[in-house]
Amino acid sequence: MSELTHEGIVAALETEQRALEALAGRVDDEQWLLARADGWTVHDIVAHVGDSAFGLGVIALRASQVPPGGAPPDRDAIMATINRRNDERRVKLAALSRAEIEGRIATGFSQAIKATGQVADLQSPSGGGPAATVGGLLMRAAQHSSEHRQEIEDLLKG
Repeated sequence: MSELTHEGIVAALETEQRALEALAGRVDDEQWLLARADGWTVHDIVAHVGDSAFGLGVIALRASQVPPGGAPPDRDAIMATINRRNDERRVKLAALSRAEIEGRIATGFSQAIKATGQVADLQSPSGGGPAATVGGLLMRAAQHSSEHRQEIEDLLKG
């Protein structure tokens, strides 16, 4: 993979934000309630993506602030926390209106973009895994959204 740049990450995040907002905007109220096999609706998925972009931005910023020689974040602990929070947040966000959920897209991506600008070294370790660097973690926010956006497209096709 080529080295990530601040500009490249911001461009990917902005592109994905626009694509997700456009998709959410063309989903009608009935489609908003379409669900995957595990029960997650389009509403839940869009809320999750906004939350995830926000959370990945925060995690990347924290990971970038580990002092030199300090222990990188524990990936297993991070993933356990993320998975637990995903389930908790799904329940909490279920009552939000469509407009509130759509607003979370902008809030989430804004946080990830802001974090990108605050991270000095995109090559700082992030705790391992496929997004082993802080830059990779920030780029993961865009990739994660793209994956879920495709999932929504598949739900819409039936």
